Amino acid sequence: MRRLCVASVAFVVLALACSSAKPTATATSSPVVSATSTPAATPCSVAGASTDTATVQSSAPEAAVTDVRYSDDGCARVVFQFAGDHAPGYTIGYSQPPFSDCGSGASVATTSWGADQYLQIRLAPSGGVDLSKSANPTYTGPRDIAVDGKTLKHLKTTCDFEAVFTWLAGLSGKHAFKVQSLTNPPRIVVNVSQSTSD
Repeated sequence: MRRLCVASVAFVVLALACSSAKPTATATSSPVVSATSTPAATPCSVAGASTDTATVQSSAPEAAVTDVRYSDDGCARVVFQFAGDHAPGYTIGYSQPPFSDCGSGASVATTSWGADQYLQIRLAPSGGVDLSKSANPTYTGPRDIAVDGKTLKHLKTTCDFEAVFTWLAGLSGKHAFKVQSLTNPPRIVVNVSQSTSD
């Protein structure tokens, strides 16, 4: 009987101890959701670009064009490459229609280009033939190019006469541009920004 009482007391003490003990907190981790978004594309910008007309005069002999290249990836670009060891002078600036061919006087239709601004690129003394020697063509590429890019829409020759070579670049707006003269081989590069000024 004594053993039964002792066992009963021990059981009651143990039960009270268990009921008064504080439960152990369990740390649970919740997944962290990262709310990141893809940033909007930054418009292509050309340092030092402007919408003002760029002019460089040249007293050197004619520099005949051998190649015309263009790109509308990132900043739009038009490149004129020349024979010999120098580039010609240039006048590059915005102009408004109507435009005409300097040789025939025929009007230049621009309504289908998808452009609302026109950059006129006048190279002189220059041309698509070698006037200093044989008068053979030096530029045999296309003279009417539908680019259909984001910024650069169209390229077309409007003059190749008496050492004046003029191209018209149709653009999606009046974007700032910058002209560079490069060597080895001689080139004139027109870089066009996507913003109106830089």
